[in-house]
Amino acid sequence: MYAFKRLRARQIAAGLLSLTLLLLALFSALFIASHVQHDCAGEDCPVCACIERCARLLHGADARLELQKAALPVSAFVLCMAAACILAFAAATPVSTKVKLNN
Repeated sequence: MYAFKRLRARQIAAGLLSLTLLLLALFSALFIASHVQHDCAGEDCPVCACIERCARLLHGADARLELQKAALPVSAFVLCMAAACILAFAAATPVSTKVKLNN
């Protein structure tokens, strides 16, 4: 029983990690696509720096460092969304409130 719970916990962690990586890649690509034609502020342009980080992440260069910097907010977002979904689907039902339906 304990081994099954450990295996299930690893499966859930792997699923959340893969979902985080997928969302990270998706949002990086969307950010690059939406900010390609931005008003550049020169050499220290923060948008250009962010586009460069997203491109490095998508191409795999320095992926480990970029993932460490970017995965925390995405992981927090995924966990918050998962918690919201759990709360939404765990709403009160007649069975959970022990309502007797005699119709």
